[in-house]
Amino acid sequence: MAFRNLPHQWEYIGTKSALGATLDRLYHEISRRQEALEGAYEQNPEQFDHRTVLSR
Repeated sequence: MAFRNLPHQWEYIGTKSALGATLDRLYHEISRRQEALEGAYEQNPEQFDHRTVLSR
């Protein structure tokens, strides 16, 4: 669900630090999407449809 359309990683990851930086960017994007999902739910829990939010 939160992984849909994550940005592609085009850089070569040859070191542990490069992997850490890449994972940090992905974690940030997943967190941003999770907050958007929770925000949409909090606005109107009775009418919330996760399929609508996830299809964006």
